[in-house]
Amino acid sequence: MTLIAENFAGKKIGKLTSLAHIGGQVGAILAAIASAIVIPLFGWNALFLVGLFPRYFSFYCSYSIKGQ
Repeated sequence: MTLIAENFAGKKIGKLTSLAHIGGQVGAILAAIASAIVIPLFGWNALFLVGLFPRYFSFYCSYSIKGQ
């Protein structure tokens, strides 16, 4: 939330923090769906591999933002 408050104008902060919180809830739902699919097919250890995709995406986003 601090990054949103520091980088965006005052009128946009409320909408963007709401969007960030909704993104967390959607992520939890997608994790539950992924686990329901992956665990019966490959076991619980394979969920660690599924969890690498968002991690690589976040690294890509953090390095592609200008100024960092």
